[in-house]
Parts: sequence; structure tokens; C-alpha cells
Amino acid sequence: MKAYSFLFSFFLVACSSQPHDNNLLSQQSQFIKEECNSHSVSNLSVSFDQFINERQRELVILKPEITTENYNQLNFALKDFSNHWALLRTERDMACEQLATCVYDKTKNHKTQDYSVDVCESNNFKYNVSRAKLLTFYNDLERIELQRLEE
Repeated sequence: MKAYSFLFSFFLVACSSQPHDNNLLSQQSQFIKEECNSHSVSNLSVSFDQFINERQRELVILKPEITTENYNQLNFALKDFSNHWALLRTERDMACEQLATCVYDKTKNHKTQDYSVDVCESNNFKYNVSRAKLLTFYNDLERIELQRLEE
């Protein structure tokens, strides 16, 4: 009988604490969403997509003037640029979520923890590096120009 009462007590405690835990997770998720969307690079992504679309249109116009092999290589390069951009965006989004989680935890635990050292410093660094990679890649890509070699 003691085993049943213990299981029943355990079940009651587990069920009663679950809404509180769900609420904390919900608050944390909302905080992360707000933080990462407020520092969004969506405008840059729109510009990147427009840039790639313009290059694809230019490539279609050039198609009659270049070999099939060159066309396929250039088309592959544009797709590869888009894939690399998506990878950099994912890296940036993950770094943002890690930083936001750290900031959230630091804010919630500031009374119980001594934060004489910024515990989020490495996450902040990773996030800044991921943003710099996006900007550098886009800036480098914008400078690439097709050049015709006269034979």
C-alpha cells in the first residue's frame, strides 16, 4: 500500500509542477523568438535573394553567347552561393538562439548566481562572428563580375 501511495504522491507532484515548467519554457521560447527576430537579417536576405535572381536573369540572357559547360558551371555557382547563404543563416540563427538562451537564463538567475564574469561572452562572440560571416560573404559576392575574354 505504501508503494501505491508513494506513486500517487509522485504523480501528483509531477503533474502539479508541469504547468509551471511549461510556462517557463514558453517564456524562454518567446524571449528567444523576440531577441532573434529583433536582430534579424531578413532585409539582407531579401537583398541577397534579389541579387541572386538578377544574376540568374543575366545568365539566361548570356546563355546563347556562352558554352553549355560554362552556363552549367555558372548556374551551379549561383545555386552553391544560395546554399552557402542558407548555411550561414542557419549558423547565425543557432548562435542567436544560444545567446538569447544565455541572456534569458542570466536574467532569471541573477539573484542566485554571481555573474562577475559575463557568462554569455562566448555566445555573444559566436553570434557576432556569424553575422560578420553573412555580411562578408554578401559583400564579396556583390563584387564578383563576369568578364568576357575576347579570343
